[in-house]
Amino acid sequence: TAIALPVKAFGDLESHLIRFKALSNASNNEMNALRETAVKLGLSSQFNATEIAQTSVELTRMGFNATQTKEALAGVTFAAQASGESLNDISRVMGGVINAFGMTAKESTHVSDVLVKAANLSQASVSQMGISFRYVGSVAKSSNQSFEDTAGVLTALAKTGLSASMVGNHLQNMLLKLQAPTKMGKAAL
Repeated sequence: TAIALPVKAFGDLESHLIRFKALSNASNNEMNALRETAVKLGLSSQFNATEIAQTSVELTRMGFNATQTKEALAGVTFAAQASGESLNDISRVMGGVINAFGMTAKESTHVSDVLVKAANLSQASVSQMGISFRYVGSVAKSSNQSFEDTAGVLTALAKTGLSASMVGNHLQNMLLKLQAPTKMGKAAL
């Protein structure tokens, strides 16, 4: 039984990696690099390598390729650990933000820093910030608003006690109105 547990854990890890390979069409070299990253993060965080490999599957489902997934895992792991939320929830939030703002997976550590700080300052969770970003992310990007500025405005709005969906929806509507102001609004601008 002492050997059975590590063998099962290894089997679970490999099962997620096989699923990742099927979804991502990763090469053997990319798979080895991802396995190494999952094990390294599993040793240096509260999560194990199997959980991190499962998160790689979630990122791939969001359109990340093997290299992007490997690059994003450290930031996702940090944000999940700092926020106390699940790796899968955080991977969906961060993947959505990175995609909406046209950022690269290499920026995942920065994205996690901003999201965790915004959540802490606003009394919201990172997942709640993700809900707000789901409403406003693409509109903010098309309005030439940076991720950081958008996070700042969402933080300020979240402090008012509005729900995450209302915060994102209000900012989205405001930006849309600024993109297509009325005649009176154009004159004022």
